[in-house]
Amino acid sequence: MKKSAKQFIYLVFALVLFFTGGCRPVVMLDKPYEGRHYAGSYKLSEIFDTFWQAMNNNYVYWNLETEKYWNSVYDKYYYQFDDMGLLTPELFYDENEMPITGNALTAYTYFKEMLAPLHDGNLSVDFKKMFFITKNPNGDDVGSFPGQICPQDERVSGRPGSNDSKIFLSDWSSDDPTDPNWNFFTAVSTYLTNSRSTGSAPVLRAATGRITHSLGDGKFISYFYFSSFAIKDSYSYRPELKSVVDVFSDSLKQPGFSGLIIDVRGNSGGNFDDISRILSPFLETELKIAYTRTKKTTSPLDYTSWAPYRIKPAPAAGRAKNIHVPIVLLCNDYTKSSAELLALAVKRMPRGIVIGSKTWGSVGPVFDPQNTTLETGGSFYSDAFWTTVIQSGYQVRDIFMNDYTGEGIMPDIEIPLNASAFHSEQADTQLEAAITYIDPGIDPGRSF
Repeated sequence: MKKSAKQFIYLVFALVLFFTGGCRPVVMLDKPYEGRHYAGSYKLSEIFDTFWQAMNNNYVYWNLETEKYWNSVYDKYYYQFDDMGLLTPELFYDENEMPITGNALTAYTYFKEMLAPLHDGNLSVDFKKMFFITKNPNGDDVGSFPGQICPQDERVSGRPGSNDSKIFLSDWSSDDPTDPNWNFFTAVSTYLTNSRSTGSAPVLRAATGRITHSLGDGKFISYFYFSSFAIKDSYSYRPELKSVVDVFSDSLKQPGFSGLIIDVRGNSGGNFDDISRILSPFLETELKIAYTRTKKTTSPLDYTSWAPYRIKPAPAAGRAKNIHVPIVLLCNDYTKSSAELLALAVKRMPRGIVIGSKTWGSVGPVFDPQNTTLETGGSFYSDAFWTTVIQSGYQVRDIFMNDYTGEGIMPDIEIPLNASAFHSEQADTQLEAAITYIDPGIDPGRSF
C-alpha cells in the first residue's frame, strides 16, 4: 500500500528536522492514536508502520536512547518490510505438500535488530506462533518458534554468574536437586528454624523462618522470601500464603527479633504496594525512596513532572518490636521491577544493606496492556504478527536521580552464588553473607 500524501509530508518534515539538528524530532504518522490496542494487518509494511507508531507513542525512555534513533529505524526498515509484501509463515506447504519458505523469520530478525539497543529492561515483544510452522506434514520437527524478543534478557544472560542465578527461577515442582524446577527452599531451610512455605504455585511462592545459630539469649534473624510482588493481591484468597505472611509478620513483634533478611532473588516484581507492607513496620516517618514520571501525551519526549515516591510508617500497633535492626536484602540477576525498587528502599534505611549480584535493570512498573484507563505510556497490544508488547509505564530514578534501566542496581556487597555447592552441599553463599553481616560472630563456614 502506498503512503498517503499526508504521511509523505510528515516524513519530509521529519527529514528537514533531522538534517537541521536541534532537539530530537517528533515523527507522527497519519494514523490516529488508538489507545492500548493497535489494528492488525497481513501486509508487512503496515505491521511495521503500526508497531513503529505504537512505540513512538508509548515507549517512556526515548530520552535515554540515541538522539533520532527511532526515526532512523523508520527510514531503514520501512522499505525492507514493504519489499516483502504479505506476511507468510516461515515454512508452509502448497496443495501438493511441497514446502514453501516464508518471510516471518526475516521480519522477526528485523524486529530483533531494531529493538536490541533500547534500554527499557521490561521491554518484551511476543509474536504469533502460527507464523512459525515447526513440523512438516509427517509430524517431524523442522525448526523452533522464536516466540519473544527481550533485549534485556540477552544482556543479562551474558553476565558472568547469571546462569547460577537461574536457580531462583524454579517453580518448586520438584524435590530433585538436579531438576531445573527444584524447590531451592529445601536448601535454604537448612539454615532456618520454624520455617514455613507455600510450596509450588503459579503466581507467588513465599517462605519464612528464623535463623538462631550463635546469637544466643533467644535472639533470632527473621528470613522472608517471596517470588513476586503479589502479596496484597493474593493474600485474601490464598490461605497458604496468608499463613506464611502471618508467621513472618508475627516474628517481627517478638522480643528476640534482632535482624531481617528479605530474599528477592529471582523475584519478578509486581505491585509496588508490597514494598510498604514489608518496610513500613520499620519506619517512624515517611521515607522517600525514588522519583517517577510518565508520558504526558503521545509525543515521544513529552513527560509529566518528576514526582517523589514515598512509603509511610505502619500504625504503632503494626510496628516491629525493634525498628532499628539491620535489614539485608538479597538480590541477583533476576531481581526485577518492584523488587529493584525495594532494593533502593532498603539502601535508604538507616541500617539497610543490599547483598548478592547485580539486579536485572527494569525498575519502572509495568501495567496491563489492556488497561483502558491509561491514556498513554507503557504496554500495548495488537492482533497482528506481533501481539503483546510489555514495557515500563513509568520512569523511576533514585533520590539522587540515577537511572538503572537496562543496567541494574549494584549490591552494596557483591557475593556470587556457587550453584554447584548450592545443589550438592545446600550451601548458600549469599545467604551466609547476609547472616554474618547481621551477626559477625557467626563462623562464615557452615558450622553454624
